[in-house]
Amino acid sequence: MAGVGTSPAGLCPAGIGQPEAAPLPPTGTSTMCRAIDQRSRDYTIDVTTGHLTQTTPVRQRVQIRLCTELTSASADAALGMGRIAKMGDRFEKEVEALVYRALHQEIEVERIVEIQSIFTKKGPRRAAVHVRFVDLTTGEGHEVSA
Repeated sequence: MAGVGTSPAGLCPAGIGQPEAAPLPPTGTSTMCRAIDQRSRDYTIDVTTGHLTQTTPVRQRVQIRLCTELTSASADAALGMGRIAKMGDRFEKEVEALVYRALHQEIEVERIVEIQSIFTKKGPRRAAVHVRFVDLTTGEGHEVSA
């Protein structure tokens, strides 16, 4: 049976070459995510290098979950933090419950986040929420404002 080249078809390897080892999984900064500015909700740029600044994936996930309004994400209506209609006597406790509900996946399921403190500051029309947490994958502490 005639084949392509000097060998009959099916009796010789299709290609000639050296086997190559698979590349190592990414490490260091290649596993990082883009940092998001908490005020502008845009990616931040390092002024000295001109490159996008990096953050850990866990910090980015926490920031996205706390800064996204519940039911506003079209991909997942359960993503985000709900709002409280009235700033009453139980406001701080209700905000704390909303934070824990928004971060349920990271706190209870994956166990990669540990909340250290939740601080709420009431304004005349709005309230600010500051959450301090520890990223258990790196052991670093972070703070996110929503």
